[in-house]
Amino acid sequence: MIWATLAKAKENMTYNPIKATMYMHLNMVYLFTDIVFEPDDRLDEFELYDNLYECGLLVSIIHLIPEDLYNKLCDIIDKEIVKQEKVNSSTVSLVQSLINDLPNQVEAAAKIVENFDPEKFEAVKKFAEAANGGRTIGTNEPVAKTEPVKKPVKKIIKKG
Repeated sequence: MIWATLAKAKENMTYNPIKATMYMHLNMVYLFTDIVFEPDDRLDEFELYDNLYECGLLVSIIHLIPEDLYNKLCDIIDKEIVKQEKVNSSTVSLVQSLINDLPNQVEAAAKIVENFDPEKFEAVKKFAEAANGGRTIGTNEPVAKTEPVKKPVKKIIKKG
């Protein structure tokens, strides 16, 4: 019950506390009662939860569970969420997440290469160099090795 609750409440690397509560209560209904739900009823568990809550059945079932057992289950789930989020935020987990997402990144890179237009790239490069005062972006060296053309400077001097 605990792992089923956590699995459904997980969103990326964290746990949604609202989903954790909802799935914990639904799992209690599934495990502590003889109620048989049709597969169609369980397709949308959010709706099922709302229906059980609105008719009062959910609260009645929860109240029948011994308080110490209910509190112990809540405590175990809370502690496991903290533990799992700590593990999920570790470096190993982040690296694993990057590895898992690598195929998506490769696909995105392939699309970029497929749609690459050298002429547009060259135009963007020239614009960036011009905006950078005629220097390359990577090295900040002048684009052309020739001396820049010097314009005469007008001096305005007030005599007086």
